[in-house]
Amino acid sequence: MERATDTQPELWARPSRMMRLRMRLRRGRLDRELLSGSEPNRDPLILGRARQLTNREARADLARLFQRVLDFANEPESRLRGAVTIQRGSVRAAAPDIEHLIEVLRGPEPVSPQGVLMAHRLLTDGTGPLYRDYGDERRLVFMARRVRDGLRYGSSW
Repeated sequence: MERATDTQPELWARPSRMMRLRMRLRRGRLDRELLSGSEPNRDPLILGRARQLTNREARADLARLFQRVLDFANEPESRLRGAVTIQRGSVRAAAPDIEHLIEVLRGPEPVSPQGVLMAHRLLTDGTGPLYRDYGDERRLVFMARRVRDGLRYGSSW
């Protein structure tokens, strides 16, 4: 992304309350546009959403969630019934890749909003390899690598 210039200071300022409300109401559309590779600088709403997704706090929250997934996979089996549970074997197989993903999230380098959205999807998609057994533990390894690469290079899903 380019730096603020005299002609674009409003794009880099902290979003107003009204702008944050508009971003919240249009979150789904903004996220779809970012995932499709839309340039954040073309629209103040898209830029604001991209900045929300990639700020330090959001990155730290995602890293914590992935760390909890790793920790949970190594705990003794839970006897909770009805609770959504992760595929422990898949997580253990993907642990090095998930750890690398966590390092990228916690690292100093900028990350792409597309990659952050991919990470959210991996964590929240109940039909994804984190939660469903597809008979191939390597599927989660592949997805974790795609997310990590998406964080770095902005590739979309």
